[in-house]
Amino acid sequence: MTMKKIGIVLAMLMVLIGAVAIFTLAALPAVEAQKSTTLIMTLKDISNNQIIQGVPAMVKVIDVKTGESETATETIDVSGILKYQLLPGSWKVEVQIYDAQTEWLDYYGSRVVYIQENEPLLERTFYLIPIGAVEGLVMDEEDKLVAGAEIDFKCKFEETLDTESKTDSYGSFKSILVPAGTCRIFAAAKDRVGMQEINVEKGKLGNVTIRLTEERFSNTPFTAMWAVIVIFIFIAFFVLFAVLRKHLHRELKEKLKHEFKRLKGEKEEEKEDGKEEREEGREEKKHAEKEEKSENENSEEKKKEEKKEALNPRARDIIETLNDREKNVVQFTLKEKGETTQARIRNGTGIPKTSLVRCFQALEARKVISVEKIGKMKKIRFTDWFMGKE
Repeated sequence: MTMKKIGIVLAMLMVLIGAVAIFTLAALPAVEAQKSTTLIMTLKDISNNQIIQGVPAMVKVIDVKTGESETATETIDVSGILKYQLLPGSWKVEVQIYDAQTEWLDYYGSRVVYIQENEPLLERTFYLIPIGAVEGLVMDEEDKLVAGAEIDFKCKFEETLDTESKTDSYGSFKSILVPAGTCRIFAAAKDRVGMQEINVEKGKLGNVTIRLTEERFSNTPFTAMWAVIVIFIFIAFFVLFAVLRKHLHRELKEKLKHEFKRLKGEKEEEKEDGKEEREEGREEKKHAEKEEKSENENSEEKKKEEKKEALNPRARDIIETLNDREKNVVQFTLKEKGETTQARIRNGTGIPKTSLVRCFQALEARKVISVEKIGKMKKIRFTDWFMGKE
């Protein structure tokens, strides 16, 4: 009886475990379906922006973090839409299209998409490159096959495809992802290089033979480093020369401009001084003629006045307190019999005009002279106080 009960209990446990397992397995797809996102891809030809439709496409998705990948084949609908289910994360999606009417792949394209959680739909446009395939041989100048030659394609969309390879032990190479259109294929081995141009057709295989005939520049790291250094030094020297030239040119220009202004100012000042001197000369000449006439009429009276105008003790004491330029002005005026003009004093003493004006101001302040302006002429005479008449 006891064994029978134990058997019943074990049977019930097994049934319970089986039910839990069945429920878990049934629930997993539902959970995954809730977490996945439908990637809606619109496929277009990058060369003409036309929608690609109605052909099968192979989709390869690669997990950017782990590198794990999976591949599936889907058919593009009539509107150019291709759908694929992806879980949240970063994925690199590659699309290849093969038309049964051609012998090789017709289109290739890839892009990275980021799927966020709780995002049911994600729409992206994929621009696919029309491609063909190229196979060929590399030979030297003696028509011998060259193994291990480096192959490099220069095509319109070369930045999007891996078009670098090497020849095998038989001197041949093959690339199945070559952009359609005109491509230049370069081959290099040791110190020789060759190039051949080919027109790649979409979905077709092209053949080419490249001969190594020209010497190539050594691309060792050491030589490349020195080439970069030389170029850098040349550019730095050129930039420094341009900056210094610009700076010196600006500095020289400023100096010339300043010197030109100075010379122009001096010329204008000399011109103005000459004009004033000519006008003063004319005024002085008129005044001299007038004085000469007056002197002829009153010669006797002037002789009497000259005796009276002899220096008195006050004048001698004042002269002792003057500076050299002021003394020169007083001495010259004494020679001119106590009355003269600014122009005659400047010509007779050689004192600059500005300094002479300051002398006049100082002598006027001490009541030694008086300055009378007659037109453009300045008449200078001793004061009665200085001459001891007051």
